[in-house]
Amino acid sequence: MDEDDIVKVVDEDLRKVLLRPDGAEPKVLGVKVWPTAIPQYELGHLELMEELEEMEKGAEGLWICGNYRSGVAFPDCVTFGYEHAKVVKEFLEKQTIERE
Repeated sequence: MDEDDIVKVVDEDLRKVLLRPDGAEPKVLGVKVWPTAIPQYELGHLELMEELEEMEKGAEGLWICGNYRSGVAFPDCVTFGYEHAKVVKEFLEKQTIERE
């Protein structure tokens, strides 16, 4: 698959995931091909995630987000983002109610 084909397939997938079939054409700055696989987590990653969870429990209103939490595949990142946005929204709504 050449770079143009990769850009086309990624663009089609993004339009499906983001539900924007009429979105603007992509502006491609570069293409990086990982010939063997998607990036892998390093040793100790699970322990680091456990530490982050503990930090979040101890600091109300702190959320540490990113593909290192949910998976490096784009759909995983989008799903995690939507789900965490709900958590943040609920937190902010609760803060607003408590102030009133």
